[in-house]
Amino acid sequence: MMHRALHSRILSRQTSSPLVFVVHRELSTLPLLNNKETETLKLKDGRTLSYSDMGDPSGPTVINLHGYPGCRFEGPALSKLANTRHRLKARIITPDRPGIGLSSPHTGRRLRDYPHDVLELADHLGLDKLSIVGGSGGGPYAVACARYMPTERLKSVGVLAGFGRFRPEWVREQRWANRVGIPLLVRNAWLARPLLDFTVGRVARGDRERARRWLQVNMKRIFRDEAGVIEREPEAVELVLNLFMEHFRQGAAGWLEDGRVLMEDWGFELEEVPFRGVKLWYGTEDKNTPVVMGRMLARGLPDAKLTEFEGETHLTLMDRHGEEILRDILYV
Repeated sequence: MMHRALHSRILSRQTSSPLVFVVHRELSTLPLLNNKETETLKLKDGRTLSYSDMGDPSGPTVINLHGYPGCRFEGPALSKLANTRHRLKARIITPDRPGIGLSSPHTGRRLRDYPHDVLELADHLGLDKLSIVGGSGGGPYAVACARYMPTERLKSVGVLAGFGRFRPEWVREQRWANRVGIPLLVRNAWLARPLLDFTVGRVARGDRERARRWLQVNMKRIFRDEAGVIEREPEAVELVLNLFMEHFRQGAAGWLEDGRVLMEDWGFELEEVPFRGVKLWYGTEDKNTPVVMGRMLARGLPDAKLTEFEGETHLTLMDRHGEEILRDILYV
């Protein structure tokens, strides 16, 4: 069946203090309407799913599927961006994926399994119709929800600078660490797990100041083109530190398992997705999840809407265009 993606390009305005991820200096002391940073749900198969539930309980609801690495602590920052900075009166629910944060592991899971967890969470919260957005490593999970969740339960689905398939034509513009380094670790998990538990995992579960220093060095190494952004926004390092330490709470196994799921074949073709009109937002200078990934998704997903933001990177997209993106997913 033929379908056509809507494709637009937006020229960025320049700002002197770009936002790293979704935290902003002026928001750190402002209150939230709803403040449940950790809730848990016992799933039908006996596993525990942990999540945060933030913002305005009466507002439009979005389930935010966190990045890689990431965790439920993305919820408070995203809620502040939506509700305090942009006054959108939104409810932001962010679950930890299996083996991450306080969620139970789910060994051997596939991408198609996760929409069942999201659906159980939505049922538990009494959400008949909801929006879903997946950022970075959460992007493929959002696409899987569009594929496997009942379309009548979905108000909108969005992918924010999300990972694409790990195929040569999709990853050719990625940073080396994503294109080669992560797959090398994930495909040799038997060796990588004890090494990562001894290094990254021990840092994450140890002294916070030591973890902060380690993270600052490695963020500058990974995002070398944007080192100035990291230096200007120390609050952003604190947010990423919280995400990092909670992501590795249970050790490296959750990170490796999540990576395996992202790098495996998704188990379905994009053209098979029954939900029409998935929204995609990408920065043209993003080297972490290059815009080619958004273009490939838009080419396959039925009636997809791709918006490219000229000059934006993985670290600046939400600061400069957060309100537009949030309105796009919340108010359909």
